[in-house]
Amino acid sequence: MPEVLIHLLIPAAALIIAGFDRKIVLYFAPFAMIHDIDIFFGIHRSGFHSLLVLGLISLVLLFYTFKYKPQWKSHAIIISFLLLSHPLMDLITGYVQLFWPFDTYFWLEISAPTLDPITTAINFSAFYVIFHISPPQDITPAVEPMPLFENQGLIAIILIGLAMTYWLIKSRRSEEQQNHTTIRPTEE
Repeated sequence: MPEVLIHLLIPAAALIIAGFDRKIVLYFAPFAMIHDIDIFFGIHRSGFHSLLVLGLISLVLLFYTFKYKPQWKSHAIIISFLLLSHPLMDLITGYVQLFWPFDTYFWLEISAPTLDPITTAINFSAFYVIFHISPPQDITPAVEPMPLFENQGLIAIILIGLAMTYWLIKSRRSEEQQNHTTIRPTEE
């Protein structure tokens, strides 16, 4: 997806709507965006976007958590969901090597129904979903190399990180203040 914020907002909103704790979801939200770090190594949409790699990481994390740290079950589920959501959303905007290190690229092309501006009728004939499978020689690079300091997504990550840090510090301070207030019994 071209916007890093989309990778953050859609899975985080889905988890919060599903009933997971908002603070925990926002704390782990960077796991939904960390995949795009591979752009700096020139291998974008391959290793860090592979469902084989991410699925294995998620399975190990879930197995370990459920067996040895059951109090962290929700954390493991949140992290796994955030990890696996990124490559699936990237399928919509271009080719992704879902089964890296194997040399096959996948792409999901979705055309949404259109709205006729005159009759305001929804045209479902334009709606289709196509799942493409292509060999690597047919693929043009999904993302061109980007300058480090001109990327709006990087700036957005920094701003979101600062806002989340501020919000977490503020909420911890308010919790500490609530925990330190004591009720003293009145003397009769």
